[in-house]
Amino acid sequence: MELKAQLTIRAPVATDEGEWRSLWTAFNAFHGVRLPERVADANWGRILDPDAPMGCLVAVEDGELVGLADYVLHCHTWSEHLSCLLDDLYVRSASRGRGIGHRLIEAVVDLGRQNGWSRVYWTAIDDADARHLYDKYWSPDGVKRYTVQLEH
Repeated sequence: MELKAQLTIRAPVATDEGEWRSLWTAFNAFHGVRLPERVADANWGRILDPDAPMGCLVAVEDGELVGLADYVLHCHTWSEHLSCLLDDLYVRSASRGRGIGHRLIEAVVDLGRQNGWSRVYWTAIDDADARHLYDKYWSPDGVKRYTVQLEH
């Protein structure tokens, strides 16, 4: 009989830093981006700072981090409540196809319900596997993102 792995979704702790960095670096590489370590340092610091508007949930399977959901809270002009941008969602390739991404999104949405956020939203690239998951939540709203890059 094959034992099924136990999956837990939780907030990261300081000792998760190395595994979080590995996941975050893989997420960026998937998107063809390589960022300086100081960006990872800043993000990790914000994630652990309870007063920062950034948070994270991690998926842990058999004691190993296999996924992450980094999010940013901000004001929104269409509501008196905070909005949540699910900024990074990533599951290790070996762990995909088993609902871990779905569980991470659901956990962020549950946080939003518990904390009175007005919405949880995210942007997506044209990746068929990711869109298959995302389209279960809502149809794309037709909004395109335009970015003026200011940081060097």
